[in-house]
Amino acid sequence: MLATHVVALDNLSGLSPEISDCLCRLSTGGGHDVRQLYSDTDQILIDIQKPVIINGIDDIATRPDLAERALIINLPEIKPDTRKSESEFWRGFERDKTAIFAGLLDCLAVGLVRRDSIVLKEKPRMADVALWVTACEEGYKPGHNIH
Repeated sequence: MLATHVVALDNLSGLSPEISDCLCRLSTGGGHDVRQLYSDTDQILIDIQKPVIINGIDDIATRPDLAERALIINLPEIKPDTRKSESEFWRGFERDKTAIFAGLLDCLAVGLVRRDSIVLKEKPRMADVALWVTACEEGYKPGHNIH
């Protein structure tokens, strides 16, 4: 896990309180100390912070600590008449990837221009993320103006 940039957990049905707490520490930073070997008293401190992606059908982030650290995206159901094969999906992605990337860069550019002017009425637990997303969201709207 230390060599990965993002931890992705797929198709979860739930989380134990212990795993939920571990994901909180992983997502916002935390340490864990262990003995180097069972036979000695030397300790090793592992300090790690990684973004975590979790998906599942059920509500996964049910504990308040994890829910407050999460950006939750509820996607619409894909109806049988609009489902695509994987090859159809990738053809569409290949066709649209330049526009998708340009859209992400537009949001980033708008966020860079607006980031110091954003004021939130109430700051949530992850205030820096909320400020950054709020600064970028204007770039997501059609017809935005970067200047």
